[in-house]
Amino acid sequence: MLKKIYLFLLVTVTGVINFHLIALAATPSLSKAYTAETAIPDGSIVSLVKNTKNTVAPANSTNSSSVIGVVVGNNNSLLSINPSLTTVQVAFSGEAEVLVSTVNGPISQGQYVAVSPFGGMGMASSVGDTVIGIAEAKFDAKSTGAREQSVKDLSGQTRTVSVEEIPVSIAIGTDNRSLENAKLNSLQQLAKSLTGHVISTGRVIAALALTVLAFATLITLTYSATYSGIISIGRNPLAKGVILRSMRSIAIGVVAIATVTGLLVYLLLR
Repeated sequence: MLKKIYLFLLVTVTGVINFHLIALAATPSLSKAYTAETAIPDGSIVSLVKNTKNTVAPANSTNSSSVIGVVVGNNNSLLSINPSLTTVQVAFSGEAEVLVSTVNGPISQGQYVAVSPFGGMGMASSVGDTVIGIAEAKFDAKSTGAREQSVKDLSGQTRTVSVEEIPVSIAIGTDNRSLENAKLNSLQQLAKSLTGHVISTGRVIAALALTVLAFATLITLTYSATYSGIISIGRNPLAKGVILRSMRSIAIGVVAIATVTGLLVYLLLR
């Protein structure tokens, strides 16, 4: 019986992990070709140049209202519209690697990435900022690949910040977290208070249902094993060793179920 339980749990965990890996990998971007005034590296956030329709420049705090996307390579786009050797591809949908900095502090997974004062770079968003999308990974000065770089802000002052590219789910808009929180239901607000980011109601309900089911299963197994063991020892004291070994096996199964449930809930709420 225990072998069947372990096999079922193993298959379930493997399926969930594979599903998440496939979901993470299946996010190519859509891009369009634009003319660039200067050379713009991949990962830079760009805005339309004023009074033009097809010319872009690195985005900063002064032109953030006209942000259109992130510069990507042709090979990183599912569909490249009007590709040319003299243009840059700007992703406006999907997921892209975005150049970010710690100028506004570390960036958490699930946090908005905003346009920064430094041309082309993103930063951790504050309420009211123009955002390019949602960070799919965290970033701070200690992150793998982080490197220090001296940059000049709009006033000409030089600052040293940590920079690196992180995956961002493109969703151009404004950081309206106060309005967003008002639209969240009680379950989503509870989940956000625990995880720090917004989670769909369906995933929250699934996590709660899984937790309740696992809790009920653990109580049932523990109670049944204890009750049966006490009754069996009372009837046949010589069987004490066999009964204790059986209870140890059930205890291992209980720990395994609790561990797997915790992993599944984590994957649902991450």
